[in-house]
Amino acid sequence: MRSGRGKELLKIKQTVEKDPYYPSQGFERLAGNLKGYCSRKIDKGNRFIYEVLPNDEGARGDDGNLYEGIVHVHEAWGHRYKKPK
Repeated sequence: MRSGRGKELLKIKQTVEKDPYYPSQGFERLAGNLKGYCSRKIDKGNRFIYEVLPNDEGARGDDGNLYEGIVHVHEAWGHRYKKPK
């Protein structure tokens, strides 16, 4: 992995942990058959694609705080992601 990609991916991870909908890093809400998913730009040809799921199980972090939602990462490199059936 190129150093630039790794650094950008770490920045995206940190942003998504704080607020998965924060408008930075080329953030966009996807439409069509990927409605409900979000995307962030890693570099010119790669995207970080994820969805935020409700925390129905009451999961908590190591600090004991209740998670507002769970981020499920679907793709972290390519641009070819297709939503599973």
